[in-house]
Parts: sequence; C-alpha cells; structure tokens
Amino acid sequence: MGKVIAPLHSVQVRGRVGDLLFRRWRNINTVSSVPKNPGANENPNFLAWGNACAGWGALTAGQIDAWREYAAETKTGGGILTATHKSGYMTYAMAAYLAGECGNSYPTDPPTEKSPLAPEISFLGDDGDGDLVVRWVVVGAEGWVQVKAVYNRIPAVKIFEQQMVDCGVIEYEEGELTLTTIELGKRNRVKIRRIRDNGQAGYWAYVGYDS
Repeated sequence: MGKVIAPLHSVQVRGRVGDLLFRRWRNINTVSSVPKNPGANENPNFLAWGNACAGWGALTAGQIDAWREYAAETKTGGGILTATHKSGYMTYAMAAYLAGECGNSYPTDPPTEKSPLAPEISFLGDDGDGDLVVRWVVVGAEGWVQVKAVYNRIPAVKIFEQQMVDCGVIEYEEGELTLTTIELGKRNRVKIRRIRDNGQAGYWAYVGYDS
C-alpha cells in the first residue's frame, strides 16, 4: 500500500479505478492494488448469482417496469424483500437466483400471488445417530424449501445470522432434511421458508433445539 502525496490529481479519488483502490487510512490518502480472489470465478453460488443478475438485461422495458412496481409495492419484512431489497433489479435477481437453484428457468414477470406461508416445522433434534434433523409438515403444497441452520456458540442475534449455513433448496414434499454438516450442540437454530417455482420466497419460520 502506497501513500498518495499531494498535489497529485488522484488525491481526491475514492474507490476503485482499474486495478487500483483509492481510500483513506488513518486520515492518509492511500492507493493499493485490488485484492483478488482466485477461486471466486469457480464458486458455483457466485456463478449462479452472476447468471441470475445477467438475466435482467434480457427483460423488455415493460417487464423491467413491472418488476420495479412490484418491488415498490411489496411490503418489507417478508417474502423475497427485506429493507435492502427495494429495487426492481435486486428483487428480480433474488427471484431468478432461487428459481435457478430449484432447477427452473428465470422468471420474466413478477409474481402475482402473495408470498407463501412458512412451513410448519414439526421436529428439530437428534435423529438418534448424532445428526441434527429437521422435519416439516407437508400439507399438499408444491414447490421447494430453503433451509439454513447453525450451531450457535454465541447468543448474539447478529452473529447468529452471520453464522448460519445455507443447506440448499430441496423439494417441499420430502418433509425432512438431515443436517450432516451442522454440529449437534447446545444451541442449534434452523430457519426454513417455502419457494415457488418462479423463485418467489415466503416468510422464514424459526425453530431452536437445546440439547
């Protein structure tokens, strides 16, 4: 990292310019090379998200306007929208990503139905073999579910959310998932939500298990 000495014109630059990153560090203008992640282009989730975002460019002007209207009218706090997902672009990208994870084609028009209700979780605990298992009630619904789980060592909500592991998207009708990658511990937490074929996600249902 180098120190930028005035009166270079770049002294007022902030952010990335080419392969250089201009920023202030301890009240000093600095420039450094942009950190590179050699494995990013090979990460399946990274590629899937990039492809979903690229689908925005294939939409017509009318479809783009429809997604923007849908994003503006959808209430925050549930569904595929949160406080940070208010733009039509991000709303579409999330729906396209989830649709792709379910093995379906990207949607072109925004959903017309209300977000699906959360599945009813019937059990979370030890399956008898030392693995954590979650089961949900199947009531004739179609589509998929997304499951995230964690062994929460620190009871802070913010850290709990950051530690959650995405267990993937599976068919709703299966009704059970063994979380072999999650350590069975004192404070296991799981959240699960339904996803329609068009990528529309419902509200999260939370459940905890204390051994």
